[in-house]
Amino acid sequence: MKLTEASFARRCASIARISSDWAAELLDNIEQEQRDADTEAVFRFTDSIRARLEWLDNEAGRQALKGGSE
Repeated sequence: MKLTEASFARRCASIARISSDWAAELLDNIEQEQRDADTEAVFRFTDSIRARLEWLDNEAGRQALKGGSE
């Protein structure tokens, strides 16, 4: 399936929404504001976003551009 401008925009909006949701949830609990970040939560977040970015790269044809070596 070809990546269209609209589907690209939807993916961008989805990634922004997910990031915003994570930030809002963390900021909701003000008494934990100075607490060190939970590294497992950071890893879950970055893994989630990375997977979406990889999907987007594949949809845009990045594998084909690189000869499928990755």
